[in-house]
Amino acid sequence: MEPLFRIKATNTLEEYKHWNFELSGKKQIILMLVLYLLYALLITRYLLLYKFNPQLYAVCMLFMAVFLLFLFLYKNKLIKTVYYSNGANLKCPIAEVSFYEQFLEINNERSYSKFFYEDIYTIKETKTNYYIMTALNQGIILLKSDCPPEFAPFLQSLKFRSRKP
Repeated sequence: MEPLFRIKATNTLEEYKHWNFELSGKKQIILMLVLYLLYALLITRYLLLYKFNPQLYAVCMLFMAVFLLFLFLYKNKLIKTVYYSNGANLKCPIAEVSFYEQFLEINNERSYSKFFYEDIYTIKETKTNYYIMTALNQGIILLKSDCPPEFAPFLQSLKFRSRKP
């Protein structure tokens, strides 16, 4: 049986970072901003109830900014650690994804996977990538630049067949 589409998927650290941000980064940024605002309100309230000290206020805000920077750097380090701990990404960074009528196959030098479209968790699309999620935290990264133009309508039709809208 001949596939409808055959696309190369390359797992690079940059694409993995984009994928991670798309899945969880937006929520985490919003959460950090909300926490920062709550912290600022708490410090302001405390200083207004007692004795307002501009220097202490500035130090508290600076501490929070440094803490948020630390969290950002820690998250980047954690992403790198997870990426480099996955031996499959390092040994076989290029996989071939073949799309058929009822399923897709992923092949590289070391593994083979087959997913029926109804078992796909969801499909996400960004400006540069398609993310075909086989589970909540597992998926395939496809660069739009590697996909033929007729792939987009095909992928849109798959969105209706996946488990999660």
